Parts: sequence; structure tokens; C-alpha cells
Amino acid sequence: MDKRLLVMLLMLIITFFIMNIPTINAASDENVVELTTEEMIDQLNLDIFDDHWEKIQQDYQDYAPDLSHMSVRDMISNSDLTSPKAIIQTLINIIFFELKLSARLLGQLIVLSILSAFIKAIQDAFQSKSLTAVVHYSLMLLLMGQAIHSFMVVSDLIVYTIDHMHHFMVSLLPLVLMLMSLFGNILSVAFFHPIIIFFLHLTVTLIHHVFIPLLLMALILYLVSQMNDQFRLTKLADLIKKTCMSLLVVCLSIFLTILSAQGASVAIQDGLVVKTTRFMTSHFVPVVGRMFAEATETVLSVGHIVKNGLGLFGLLSLLLIVGIPIVKVAMIGFIYKLAAAILQPIGEERMNDSLTLISENIFFMLAFLLVATFMFVVSLVVLLMASNISLMVR
Repeated sequence: MDKRLLVMLLMLIITFFIMNIPTINAASDENVVELTTEEMIDQLNLDIFDDHWEKIQQDYQDYAPDLSHMSVRDMISNSDLTSPKAIIQTLINIIFFELKLSARLLGQLIVLSILSAFIKAIQDAFQSKSLTAVVHYSLMLLLMGQAIHSFMVVSDLIVYTIDHMHHFMVSLLPLVLMLMSLFGNILSVAFFHPIIIFFLHLTVTLIHHVFIPLLLMALILYLVSQMNDQFRLTKLADLIKKTCMSLLVVCLSIFLTILSAQGASVAIQDGLVVKTTRFMTSHFVPVVGRMFAEATETVLSVGHIVKNGLGLFGLLSLLLIVGIPIVKVAMIGFIYKLAAAILQPIGEERMNDSLTLISENIFFMLAFLLVATFMFVVSLVVLLMASNISLMVR
């Protein structure tokens, strides 16, 4: 009887111990994961982002003061730093600020258009074509100078913004690829690194040295055609614009096709390789194989947390870098469009057509910036998705 009681008591103790093992291990794993996550973030070389983040904070200090209190580490470790309400409020502040800055440009365009309409009225009333024609061409030259000045301001801003995004991505990619290689995504790293670097550099080079000069040439051809009815080059200008957009669309299509098709295939192969290695380690290595596989899985989980945090920081930084320039360019194009709409009833027809053409070319420049931004964002998103696909396969 005493032996039976002793055996039952022993079995009860063993059962209680076994039932509590998962709880103890889960709590221990949670602490280890939390500690390892902080340590892994500390091991990352985040100093390379200091210049980029300081520039972003300076740009947004009047629109989003909360950013000045956040560090790069805060952006990576926390995901709930921004709210939709704060983002909308910041965007509204930027739009109203840029509208105030563009009021002077709107006033200049209105004055030029009114003077042009006044000269046209004098010409119709007194039939003095020689003097009024000289004055009209002078006003058109002033408008052309203003248009070229606005175009150069927009082009410099777009080139600077794209270069900033490019340098930021060049700084971010090694860290993301290093974390991906930590998970065993060797094939993905070997595939994505040259492809992304090549296409991003190609896009920056084409926009800076090909598309912007060609679009400036098209704008000048449009304005010259508006000044002279006998010598028109609008068809050539249309051809230049369509060629630029076609080349950009082809480049974007090839980039997306390679990333989406080949990227998913490589990610699945990585997942299968890691899954096979984990299975062989846990089943064919005696004693420590399963423990080693579980420890490796814990480290991989921590790496995915850090990698996703770093990726979200990269996406948010790219959007912050491009946010203000997009609003600036859109406001400049909108001012030319608004001036043409306001002055259509009273303005001279060729002047209004010129304002509309200038607005269309500025919005065309905005399309270049949006496409480049889309390529940068998609590159980072595909990297994150590829590593997550391999995780799901495992």
C-alpha cells in the first residue's frame, strides 16, 4: 500500500512537472527573444542612417515636430509611432505651406496674362501690329523665362530627391540582405542584390541625364511653337515626351517582371533548402540536433522581427524623403494650371495655351518622380516578401 502510494505520488509530481514545462519554456523563450531582439538591433550599424534621418527631421520640423524626438532605433523597434491622423495633418500643413510659397508665382503669371490680353486689345483697336507684336513677343519671352526657371527648380528638386533615395537604399540594402542571409536566404541575396542595384542606378541615370534634358527640349519646342504660327514643332515635342514615357514604362515593366517572377522562385528554393537542412539536423545529428534546430529557429524568428522593423523604417523613410518634393512639384504644376483656368475668359489664347503646356510638362516631371519612388518602394517590399515567403515554406 505504501509502495502504491509512493508510486502514485511520484507519478503526480512527474505529471505536474511535465505540464509546467511548456509554460516555463515559453516564458524563457519570450525573454530570450526580447533580449536577443534588443541585442541584435544594437549590433546593427545604424550610424549610416544618421545623416539621412537628420535631413528628414530638418525638413519636417515645421510640419511634424514629433519626428525630432525619434531616433533610428525607435523607428526600427516600434511600429506604432505614427497615426493616420498625424499623417493627414502633416500632409495638410505641407500643402498649405506650399500654396503660400506659390502665391507669388501665381501673381506673376496673372500679371503677364493680363498684360498680354491688354496688348491684344490695343492691337485689335488701333490695328498697330508692329509695335504690339514686339511687346507681345517680349511678354512671351518673359513667360518662357519664367517657365524655364520653374522647370529647372523642379528638375533640380527631383534629381536631388531621387539621389537622396538612391543613397538611402544603398545604405539600407546591405543591412537587409545581411539579415536575409542570416535566415539562410543565400540564393535570394545573390539574386536581388545585383538586380536591384542595377535597375535603381539605371533609373537614376536615365531620369537625370536623358529624360529631364529631353523634356526640357520638348517644353522649349512647345513654347517656340506658341510664339510663331508658321514654324511649329509640336509634333516633335509630342514624340519626345512619348519616347521618354515609353522608355520609362519599359524599364519599369522589366524590373517588376524580373522581381516578381524570379524573386518568388528563388525565395521558395531558399525556404526548401533551409527546411531540408533543419530536418536533417534535428533527425540525423544525435542528442544535440533537435536542440540546435530549435535554437536556430529562435534566432531566425528574432532576425525576422528585426528585419521587418528595419524594412518598415526604410519604407517610412523613403516616403518621408519624397513627401515634400511631391507636394512642391504638384503645387507648381497646379499654379500654372490654375492661372490658365482663371485667365481663360480674359487672357490671350496663346498665353493660356502656354500656361497649360507648362503645367502638363511639370506634371510629366512629377510622373518621373512617382515612378522612381514606386521602384524604390517595390524593391524594398519585394525583399521583405521574399524573406517572408521562405519563412512560410519552412
